[in-house]
Amino acid sequence: IMMNLMTESQGGEQCVLKGTCDIGGVARKVKPEVLEKGVTATLIGYDALAVIVNSINPINELSMTQIKDIFSGKIVNWKDVGGPDHPIEVLITAPKSATNEIFREIVLKGTEYDAKIIDPDSEIVLRVSNNKYAIGQISFFFIGKAKDVKPIKPNGEAATFKNVNYPISRPLYLVTKTPPHEKDKAFIDWVLSPEGQALVEKFFIGIRDRKSVV
Repeated sequence: IMMNLMTESQGGEQCVLKGTCDIGGVARKVKPEVLEKGVTATLIGYDALAVIVNSINPINELSMTQIKDIFSGKIVNWKDVGGPDHPIEVLITAPKSATNEIFREIVLKGTEYDAKIIDPDSEIVLRVSNNKYAIGQISFFFIGKAKDVKPIKPNGEAATFKNVNYPISRPLYLVTKTPPHEKDKAFIDWVLSPEGQALVEKFFIGIRDRKSVV
């Protein structure tokens, strides 16, 4: 199987169209015009973004509207969402970060950020762990075994790799020519198998048992 090392989703689409790879990766919905040119897209999981707070913060759950209002500057004090009477320090990734872009699209829905930019992304975990009044956005991947931080539940949905209903996420696709070669189909079928999904769920949200919430 030929692979393409480009990291942008467009690269995953274009390498299949140009024949420079057999399978491409796309971290968003595949463009309709690409599908129309003879590309098959298979959903294999979701990349998820967490909203994290310090572990001693009493807040465990926020609505998507409350999260939007906090990150856009409409809500500036924790007391307005049931927390302590103290200003919120809002931390976001750099504008070049995919996390910044995805979060803006899904949560802010066109509203501008009103927050402090932190670069690199991983620094947000450290900042939140050291500030009990901070809140930040970060990929699930960066939380790992970090101490002194916790992901909140947006709209009551648990921030876990197995929760297919988690709302702050983007789809992950593998794309091939239509129809895919037998060897490519075999690989994709493996990714969708229990064994393959177990590997996906180490870093992303899987797609097995879609109605369950863990």
